[in-house]
Amino acid sequence: MTRIIQTIGAGNSKASVKVSNGMQVDLRVVPIENFGAALMYFTGSKDHNVKIRGIAQKQKMTLNEWGLYKIDEYEKAPKQIALPPPIKPVASDTEEAIYKKLGLVYVEPEMREDRGEVELSKSNKLPALITRADIRGDLHTHTTASDGHNSIEEMALAAEARGMAYLTVTDHSPTAYYAHGVGLDRLRAQWEEIARVARFARRADRWWREALRPRRGTTAHPVAPPARRGCRDGGPQ
Repeated sequence: MTRIIQTIGAGNSKASVKVSNGMQVDLRVVPIENFGAALMYFTGSKDHNVKIRGIAQKQKMTLNEWGLYKIDEYEKAPKQIALPPPIKPVASDTEEAIYKKLGLVYVEPEMREDRGEVELSKSNKLPALITRADIRGDLHTHTTASDGHNSIEEMALAAEARGMAYLTVTDHSPTAYYAHGVGLDRLRAQWEEIARVARFARRADRWWREALRPRRGTTAHPVAPPARRGCRDGGPQ
């Protein structure tokens, strides 16, 4: 279990710690009405945020972790550490609201890299991201036979519930001993079980759709042969 091994700093609204896997974790606490601005500010990317702040400045506004403000009002407002300025923001509660007030189409976090997405946002030409609804099936799944958590039948039921068209069971091969790899005898038995589920499994008293019947596969882990005795470079045969 990951645990805190060092507290780097702590205050009324933020804390930074180092955890046992070597990562640094930063915690920020902000009022709910400022959450959108804080989320945008601290999750970046930096290059994207710099460009967005530049757009705000051209519109005589300033954007920071507390929100989007009219620059003349923000400069006159008193400032306190760890508190938002006591003035009404132009937008702050959601990221969507901030983009809208800047005349931009909302940019999904996955595209915020300053690689042309801001320009596409201005012209409303951002591409649509792939969503879960676009995923038609899964060609790599593990069951309780190796290191998965569900049976073949449970996996097939879950795939059908998500509207998937195909599912392939690919548990680890025996060389993956650390993941309870499936040997040949167990693999043959598993393939028989897959065939049984494909033929007879029902849900709500109806047959599986033909396209969803689970397929057979394996996650192979090739192993290099031992070095040949007397081989000059000691490499494999």
